Amino acid sequence: MRRSLIISIALVASALPAFAGAWPITHKWSDKARPGDPTSGSFAYEYESASIAIAGSILVAGERWDCSKFAMSVLARYAHENGLEVVFTCPDPENHWQVTNVSSTDPRFQSFDDFVEFYRTRVDAKMLAQLNTYPVSYDEWRSGDVVLMSWMQLGDQDPFTDDQGKPRDVWHTYFTGIPGNLLFYGNEIGADDAPAPITATSEQFRLDEAESKGPTGAAVYQGTPRRWNIFQGAVVPPDQTLTNVSTPFKPAQATVKVANLNVRDLPSTQGAVLSQVHAGDKLAVEGKTQDGWWRVRLADESVAYVNGRYVTVASVTPAYSIAGGDGPDYRFGTTTSGLTGAVDNTDNGGANNGGP
Repeated sequence: MRRSLIISIALVASALPAFAGAWPITHKWSDKARPGDPTSGSFAYEYESASIAIAGSILVAGERWDCSKFAMSVLARYAHENGLEVVFTCPDPENHWQVTNVSSTDPRFQSFDDFVEFYRTRVDAKMLAQLNTYPVSYDEWRSGDVVLMSWMQLGDQDPFTDDQGKPRDVWHTYFTGIPGNLLFYGNEIGADDAPAPITATSEQFRLDEAESKGPTGAAVYQGTPRRWNIFQGAVVPPDQTLTNVSTPFKPAQATVKVANLNVRDLPSTQGAVLSQVHAGDKLAVEGKTQDGWWRVRLADESVAYVNGRYVTVASVTPAYSIAGGDGPDYRFGTTTSGLTGAVDNTDNGGANNGGP
């Protein structure tokens, strides 16, 4: 009997992950992302370029998210890929709906998907604004930051009202692609507020809005962009910056021109060889080091380097469409169907009235 009990316990233990939480934690946000790489900053700094790549891949994949969940998903995927902890502050159903810091390391989460389901159903845009981010100036604004919109701040111009004409507490999240030039956002559409595909935009009225300008700029919460609380004190820049940096508007691609070319983890022949590419193979380029190495973004969103002498780099067509133009704000008028935001869709035990 005792032997069978021991075996049963062993089988249960072997079925559990070897770490507590949604994924193993191997780094801090302040750690250098690629030790030995002079172009590497901390993980919090490197989130800037990685977040654009992750946001673009979500868009290309056709995934559907509302606005705040999209922003959280970019953060969570980067953290998951790099062994970093994510903490969301929100009313916690396991703590009598008290506002609590809930970590991805919490034992209640047995997988990445468990954590995704938690923030999808428990955390909304109002909570991001008031509990999970801190204000930064527009001079400090970086890719990966968010702009939180509270439409109630428009006062009499608030387009969201109930049947009695009273304002509703509607929020929206812009995810920053390139400050002042590119925004990403999710939305909810239809009678059932189903999440829509992600949109990338450089429409001038939205860019102005995100910069607290124009007729709707007053909706920006506290009048500033915002950054994740877990980044405070952790954004450490690199010793060297890249040149010839590509953007979503003008992406670049390296074509291999030799039979075999090493892909290395550092911009040096001393870097470890991660793989090999061959003549005609193509790699997405992020920028060039002072020593002539090209930083490339691999299919798994990780960073690597190839020697610039053995590739030809050229601009390519963007991987996704970007809405643009200087036209008027088409969202306002007799309907608010073009506006982004939603009300009371997050199951938070009535602790918060903000929507995604």
